[in-house]
Amino acid sequence: QIICKSADPGKSITVHPVEVKNFLSSTLELPPDLKWEGPDATIVHRESLIIGSDKIEEVINDFLLDNSHNLPQADITFKAKTLPLPFHVPKGNLSWEVIPTSPDILKSSAMTIIFKIDGRVRKNISVRGKVQALAEVVVARIPLRRGTIITHDQVTLATRDISKISSPCFESDQVVGKLADSNIRSNEIIELIDINIPPTIRRGELVKIILKSGSFNLTATGIAKMDGKINDIIRVKNTSSNKMIHGRVSGPGIVEVNI
Repeated sequence: QIICKSADPGKSITVHPVEVKNFLSSTLELPPDLKWEGPDATIVHRESLIIGSDKIEEVINDFLLDNSHNLPQADITFKAKTLPLPFHVPKGNLSWEVIPTSPDILKSSAMTIIFKIDGRVRKNISVRGKVQALAEVVVARIPLRRGTIITHDQVTLATRDISKISSPCFESDQVVGKLADSNIRSNEIIELIDINIPPTIRRGELVKIILKSGSFNLTATGIAKMDGKINDIIRVKNTSSNKMIHGRVSGPGIVEVNI
């Protein structure tokens, strides 16, 4: 017979005979000459699992490890502002679910952990903090102005937190020879969005114009009126005729025009 509610996990309750008598008398038809025997009090302890801060940190770090295939190559940890005090859950098969506050795990400001026993939710906690991702990335040695062609001596590798960086560069070869597409401060991480492929031909540069008509080719000299990369169509001024024409950049200093 159920005679009272059990204690919370990890706690005890004391059951007195009068409580048992009153409950059974109110729920069952008992003979009037029934004799009662037993102790003056019965202490009932409910066993539990204790979940402390070490377990919570382990759960979060395991979650980050399980999702490492979606994260950059870095030493990724979660730095909690505060951790909850140890708490009890009933004994049983412990499982959990971790839900970051942002689909982009690196930008999450908290982790929600749902603890379950035998598949039933028993505790729901939120741990505030930040994700830290330390990796060796390319940074500028000196300030780089927009339009600068980046050289080896202008960059270096350094360990930085990239949790808020969208597209860091991990190798110097990714940036050397590229064009700075924006002003970059000294010691600032260089991102892929900060660089671009430099133009094959620059505005004001003397170029060879190749006029093509079937198998027949003519050459002339011109001045580029705009920057252009390979296969870009740019304006070029023919220095002989002073006419403005449009041609395709086919190589350094070469513009092709199909007639």
